[in-house]
Amino acid sequence: LDGEGDTVKSLLVYKIVNAKSALMHCATWWKGSYACYLFPEADLRTQTVSACLEKLGSERFQQRFFKAYLEMLYGDGHGAIGTLVDSVGLPSASRTQMVQISSHNGEVSSQDRIIYVVDRNNSMPIYLRPVQGSVVDVSAVRTTFSMLTQYGVKVDWARLDADYYSTRNVLELMEVGIRFMVRVDLDLNIVTDIIGKDLSGLADIECGENAVIYANRVVYMVCHETEVAGGRAWLYIGIDPIVRDSGRQRKTLMGLDEGKSFDEIDRKVRELGSFAILSNEKMECGEILPLYYTRKRVDQDFDVAKYNADLLSLCMVNELTLNGHLLLTFAANAVLQSMRQHLIAKNLNINVCGALSSLRNHKVRVYDHTLAPYAPAAENATIYRGFEVEAPKTIPWHQPDPRLKVDVDIILEEDPE
Repeated sequence: LDGEGDTVKSLLVYKIVNAKSALMHCATWWKGSYACYLFPEADLRTQTVSACLEKLGSERFQQRFFKAYLEMLYGDGHGAIGTLVDSVGLPSASRTQMVQISSHNGEVSSQDRIIYVVDRNNSMPIYLRPVQGSVVDVSAVRTTFSMLTQYGVKVDWARLDADYYSTRNVLELMEVGIRFMVRVDLDLNIVTDIIGKDLSGLADIECGENAVIYANRVVYMVCHETEVAGGRAWLYIGIDPIVRDSGRQRKTLMGLDEGKSFDEIDRKVRELGSFAILSNEKMECGEILPLYYTRKRVDQDFDVAKYNADLLSLCMVNELTLNGHLLLTFAANAVLQSMRQHLIAKNLNINVCGALSSLRNHKVRVYDHTLAPYAPAAENATIYRGFEVEAPKTIPWHQPDPRLKVDVDIILEEDPE
């Protein structure tokens, strides 16, 4: 943004290095960190930050950002990529149109719903967009892929969660040639036609012939060819006995306490550790599990965004400030994931968020025109080497001390004495 670069950079770095801290504290952090020397023209007054978020949330700026970001990530020719798509409901105290009443697992709350797209190969976030909290997830995937097309990104493979399954979604994915994998509920007809409505057919799957080894454990799987939306697909039904056995006693006791019939209890126990996956790509059962469990990458991205990039909680004045907040969070998450991928590539066992917390202890002595960093501690020196950064001996500074700026509204409790 013209004239507001230092403000935006300060807000972005604040989200990266301060887990779960509200933006109202950004000015306090800025005055006590090296950020005030890196970004001396930052204006972090509350009203200025709100106005900045509104500009970041404008449609024009959002399109410019994603166009530049995706070109940086993939180059001019994006080609076809594999994606993981999921959504999350974010509790919100806002009164905007995007906030809707949502009911999930018996809990009713006001929520914004965020659609998140992640690269299947490197876990980098690709795209983010908010939708109304009450919108059913099955309607979101088509629009999301259509929006990505506008940025030159062609999706050729998509891993979707169960909420996204519908005959219409499957049909449209097939029509545009996207290979997909989606978890489906066990009570759908395409599943119960094979294993029965009482799931009794699951017992026939658990045999040595169907054993698949994954992550040092045995999972039993079978594959059945089926027809969905007039197209050919394959249904993979599996049982994870460790998950089932670990929850059997709890589920049985719960059913008895609730007065359920023995048939109902038996069905609930059979559901434990059982899953069904639908795909329009024929694979060996041993291939399907590693692809299926890539969903954890989306969960990890959500965890980073929520707990380390300040995604929660939301209390925005309007949709523009919400969009600006989400864009900053997305950019912060992209930086954190990029740092994580760098460390993985170098085979370094360093936690990124822990490293950032440790580096906050690296202090400097401030002189009139020079900053003199202290020698880094051993653990910080290891982190610097991991990121190929050399800590400077001195940092020249020839401008007035930015900490003396009087237009930063930091509210502190007054000492009664």
